[in-house]
Amino acid sequence: MMENNLTEMELNDQEINSLVSFIKSAFHPTRTKILLFIAKNNEVSVNEICEAVDCEQSQTSNHLLLLKKNNILVSKIVGKKRMYTFKNEKIISFLQSIEKLV
Repeated sequence: MMENNLTEMELNDQEINSLVSFIKSAFHPTRTKILLFIAKNNEVSVNEICEAVDCEQSQTSNHLLLLKKNNILVSKIVGKKRMYTFKNEKIISFLQSIEKLV
């Protein structure tokens, strides 16, 4: 039997709300594709993301904005490009764990 620490985990309301917000924002089909693409490529531009997930730039930008708002992604400007990567490297491990489940 697998042991886990979930029984020891206690989350306050703010932590639960943050967790729910993360899950809601990350597990939309297009946003999940975006996150998996970034996980495989580390730092990517909006145009690279649009091409990879086959989504219009305006829609992609809206998805990226939501992911930034929920502290999943960060961005920086390099030359004329806005580059996106994860705010926390633990998110990559989380995504890899999720991929193994399916």
